[in-house]
Amino acid sequence: MTTSSGRRPVAPVTACPTAAQHSAKQTGNDLLATTLNYLAGSLQDNIILSAQSLTKLPEALSTSQSVDMDYGYAQGAFASDGGVARVALENRTGRKISIYDVRPANIVSECLPLAALIEYYSEGGDPAQMVFDMDAAAPIAKAMDDSGKILGKYFLEYPSIDLDPHEKKTFLWSFLTDKGAYTFDMLISYEVGGRKAQTILRNGIVPFRVATSLCPPPDARLGMTPDEVQHMSSLRYENVRQRDGLKIIEKTPADFAAECATW
Repeated sequence: MTTSSGRRPVAPVTACPTAAQHSAKQTGNDLLATTLNYLAGSLQDNIILSAQSLTKLPEALSTSQSVDMDYGYAQGAFASDGGVARVALENRTGRKISIYDVRPANIVSECLPLAALIEYYSEGGDPAQMVFDMDAAAPIAKAMDDSGKILGKYFLEYPSIDLDPHEKKTFLWSFLTDKGAYTFDMLISYEVGGRKAQTILRNGIVPFRVATSLCPPPDARLGMTPDEVQHMSSLRYENVRQRDGLKIIEKTPADFAAECATW
């Protein structure tokens, strides 16, 4: 769903989820696509839970043990402040495969999850090769340089990703959002032996899920109207757990909001 101005609504809490947009399905099996691991933005172990997913994962509120991230995503958790997928693409044939497009598909705009924010953090890692703005009406692949700067359209910079017979390559794909929450698959379009086909990639057996943090980077507010800033800054998580050194601590929603420099 988009507003009359063509922009997606900021932090929707009603009129969601929407019907899936940019529907697609798999048409070929020549290319094996696998999600090796999935983390929150900047390769962090941070997730956000809706009321429904918290019901499936009540242990997320524990301060004595951490939750396995893969299990959390399987129970419906959203990657906080965007997501990063490490993806393997393998040519299963004896002919060269040329991948000419990668983009999110079957996109559902979800109600912003507010039941719990779980932040275990981590040490980060390398920048992604492809980045997707999930707040765009039709997200496409853009290139990213080694410094993390977003460049132009990926498949203008690099016309194709070529895989020799039985070759396997790995990539980091980053999914950004400052405004909402989304579930989606990844559609990978390729050509082999003069024939075009496409494959669908998911996060294991579930779709990818990303959600904006209630404390996004400060420049996120630059694209928001005053009413949108007021709405976003008024929202609160019901529960917050954060890693503090070797401990997991409970933080009040009010304290979390007060520490946010964005608003």
